[in-house]
Amino acid sequence: MKTPVINRQKKTITVTKEFMILAGQFDTQEFEILNELQQNHPGYDIQIRTITRNPNKRDYGDLTYDNMRNYIKGTESPETLDDALAEFEAVQKVAKTMRGTYALVKKWFLDKYGEDFKKFQDAQKAKKAAIADSHLLYNPDEE
Repeated sequence: MKTPVINRQKKTITVTKEFMILAGQFDTQEFEILNELQQNHPGYDIQIRTITRNPNKRDYGDLTYDNMRNYIKGTESPETLDDALAEFEAVQKVAKTMRGTYALVKKWFLDKYGEDFKKFQDAQKAKKAAIADSHLLYNPDEE
């Protein structure tokens, strides 16, 4: 449980959503804490903490080891394919000996294939969106 944050300048008490849910239940520790805070700080507004998200953050949600391997197979020329796959496997083996295994492999992959992969991923998303839109536009029941 995160403790509430009191801002005396703005006269607010900031709590998490989970804390507020528990504070709404009689005879819980959170209920008692919030009651005491309201008594000690009359007139203070209670706010639920919001998490600020970075709108420019790049999401690689479907970037699995298999997808990395398939991308390498699809983009490397036949002459360089074996070397590229061997390098990929070597990076995976080295990463297994360290903390943050996936993060290290992902960093290597994005350093090596990043810009091209981003374009490929954007094209795939656009293609999926176009297919979804076409399904929304086509209604076989209307025929």
